[in-house]
Amino acid sequence: MARRPTPGSTRGPQPLGQLLTVAHQTAARRAGVALDRETWREVAGARIAQRSAPGSLEGGVLQVVVASPVWAQELSFLAEEIVGKLRERGVAVTSIRFRTGKVEAAAPRPAARRLAKPIELPEDAKQHLAGVDDPELRAVIAQAMGQSLANQARAAEAAVRPKPAARAPRSAGPGSARSAQDAPKRSGAPRRNREED
Repeated sequence: MARRPTPGSTRGPQPLGQLLTVAHQTAARRAGVALDRETWREVAGARIAQRSAPGSLEGGVLQVVVASPVWAQELSFLAEEIVGKLRERGVAVTSIRFRTGKVEAAAPRPAARRLAKPIELPEDAKQHLAGVDDPELRAVIAQAMGQSLANQARAAEAAVRPKPAARAPRSAGPGSARSAQDAPKRSGAPRRNREED
């Protein structure tokens, strides 16, 4: 059952980014950590985030688990910078305490897909868009439609593009393998071992 808005609260459409930020914060809080792994990656950087994980925040001190004592020492030099970035995001942190422990591998970030350039909308689509009163919403819908049409065109183009043929095996022409006549000649005398010398 949906919750009713409390008096004085504004429950209208909200930007998706704002909703995702709230969802990340709620998930982190329920997991018992001060911030989620994605926010940590954005603040600390991907390389550091692979070898560390944020923990609890108590009395302004953020606990961070790191993979090794070497990482704890290295990150202690960056602590002030990280604290500053966290404060900019509204996290009430005053200092960071690094401790070694097992760092669970964060889920890999999906590779960014290169978007096709949006294409011009057909006239019938433009006519349908003319019925949208809000100019900002109309512009967003037009951009999404143009992007969708460009993606469809790219997919259709990829479907008809011939796939490259497999490479043929290399020939066994001259120079690719030693023949019996090219092999070094051996005399009938047995080889001497160096140990015998």
